[in-house]
Amino acid sequence: MRIVHVLLTKRFAGTERHVVDLVSEQAKTHDVHVILHAKGYGSRVDAVARRFPTNVTLHKVGRPIRQWTFAQVRHVIGKINPDVVHCHLKAACKSVKGLRNVARIATLHIDYDAAQHAHMDALICLTPQQQVRAQAVSQAKLVHIDNWVTGEPANSADAEAIRRQHGFDKDAFIIGTVGRIEASKRHRWLIETLQPLLSDAVKLVIIGEGRLRAELEQAYPEVYFPGYSDTPKAWLKSFDVFVNVADFEPFGLVFLEAAQAGTDIVATQTEGASHLSQLLGFEVVPIDNPEAFRQAISSLLDAKQKTRSYDLTGFDLAGQSAKVEQVYSACLQE
Repeated sequence: MRIVHVLLTKRFAGTERHVVDLVSEQAKTHDVHVILHAKGYGSRVDAVARRFPTNVTLHKVGRPIRQWTFAQVRHVIGKINPDVVHCHLKAACKSVKGLRNVARIATLHIDYDAAQHAHMDALICLTPQQQVRAQAVSQAKLVHIDNWVTGEPANSADAEAIRRQHGFDKDAFIIGTVGRIEASKRHRWLIETLQPLLSDAVKLVIIGEGRLRAELEQAYPEVYFPGYSDTPKAWLKSFDVFVNVADFEPFGLVFLEAAQAGTDIVATQTEGASHLSQLLGFEVVPIDNPEAFRQAISSLLDAKQKTRSYDLTGFDLAGQSAKVEQVYSACLQE
């Protein structure tokens, strides 16, 4: 099967990791191409293009005007002549509108939006709730496929090393989060909610880059901002508790990575967190209840439990990739 993925983003984060994992698995048995925006190239640590394996063919697009870029995407797809085009996020989905004689699939990394998804032949939903909402408005084939977690977790030595490297005592209680530093992730709310608990023995670490990093770093010197990390698994293993306080989180791949690390998880009651908490058994609290969130963290401080065990059966890449290919095959048979 000849497969084209379209991903027109600049920086590497959860969606981009999802795409890299999927195409790496698919390239073992298929001819896989990825169309990337020129802004995703470069030597930056969070550049997208550098993450893809060499057995995947990359195609660079990008023009000053978005519609020109979209036309370029369609031109590249025409030259490749694929069986399937799989789109990820808003710009990619819009770029393939009008394509004919090819199966068009999108993953709902955020949520259904008619302008992005009405022209798709199939939609892959990351939660059951996404599927229910899309069923009410979409004529596309809808399939729920959970995300996955790959590779091996970091070990205790990795966690101890990263603590030493960044000046943390081995007995410090580290509350940590990983992801883009932007308004929807509510890092300011997180910091102000946890300020009463922070001390020399209790630290808050926020891993990632984003528009708000410099502002928050200046306003809250008691919080540690290491920036973007190429070793998130070591950080997750070093945390005593992973937290996520977003007001919207469709799935949250990082929840699976924190579970793989054996780290306690406390999250606000977003759709993704609620879905995974039912499967994995971690604590979720109401989105706008700082007292409940602080109490959940305080309980873990008192317990001082270092590791947890989560059942990640069903979250393997090979199994989930096979389900994605079943969606492709079903579209091609119609």
